[in-house]
Amino acid sequence: SKVDPKGFMLITERLALGLVPDIFRNHPVFLCIDDTLVEKYGRKFDGVGKLHDHSAHGGESYVNGHCFVSVMLRVPVLAGKRLSYAAFPLGHFMWRGDAGRTKLEMAAGLVRDLMPALSGQRNVVLLCDSWYAKSEVLSLVGEYANLDVVCGARLDTVMYDLPPEEGAVGTPRRRGRPRKHGARVYAKGFPVTGFKVRGRKACARRVLTNILPGIPVTAYVTESSNGERRLFLSTLSHTDIEFFHHMSDRREIARLGSAGAAYLPLMLYDFRWGIEVGYYEQKEFWDMCSYMVRKAAGIDRKSTRLNSSH
Repeated sequence: SKVDPKGFMLITERLALGLVPDIFRNHPVFLCIDDTLVEKYGRKFDGVGKLHDHSAHGGESYVNGHCFVSVMLRVPVLAGKRLSYAAFPLGHFMWRGDAGRTKLEMAAGLVRDLMPALSGQRNVVLLCDSWYAKSEVLSLVGEYANLDVVCGARLDTVMYDLPPEEGAVGTPRRRGRPRKHGARVYAKGFPVTGFKVRGRKACARRVLTNILPGIPVTAYVTESSNGERRLFLSTLSHTDIEFFHHMSDRREIARLGSAGAAYLPLMLYDFRWGIEVGYYEQKEFWDMCSYMVRKAAGIDRKSTRLNSSH
């Protein structure tokens, strides 16, 4: 049937939101965005082309196929006596390099389509990896009062200290307009503490960045046992959300004490992994890659029905 895939996506979104129990009504919901490749053997499909497979760790790194931009909704549900976040893949939409839209613009458009139904939520948190941590996506935070973002970021992301407060003790008075930011800081210079998140030492610091101009964010730097560092940015503060962490089905979150409360947004970033699990399940068990439809509109309709069934 020629159903509108975007309309089908919005129906699935409303059904998922209807599963949230009253006890968790003020808990955050999560939107995860990412993209995936589907290899196709042939050139007769709309939008097919040579694409770089960043997940390929050996052999050919370019494949002939389609790229799909995807969005997943995660909502709080009660699993026994525990707080769990159910994952609902809402849609895969084919990206075509000749259509004049980038993957970043497609992802931002999908979030805008979903936000009206989420206007009644206290907190909506957008989760994405460092590839999507660009202005086209991150600027959405300024468009919706209840939207925050927790994302991975490049280790060389430009960051600055917060500007000194005017009239603060020890701060000399300067002529001219107030400073927009403080001195530049570097993720490689952050002093990691003994607190660990997912087995990695971590530290947190409030900063300003160029990719989120004018918005203070918390920069989290984690370090592995061999010294490898990763950077994450969050506009969300643990004081801004209601989260019954003692009920969580994730042991690390359930055991979180007051000393580690500031690291809760970093721990919540783990929910992004659900979209990767969804890709694996749909490719391995739900025949996501076996479609023989040639037209782009038909492929989008088929993938939307697949998501709803999954």
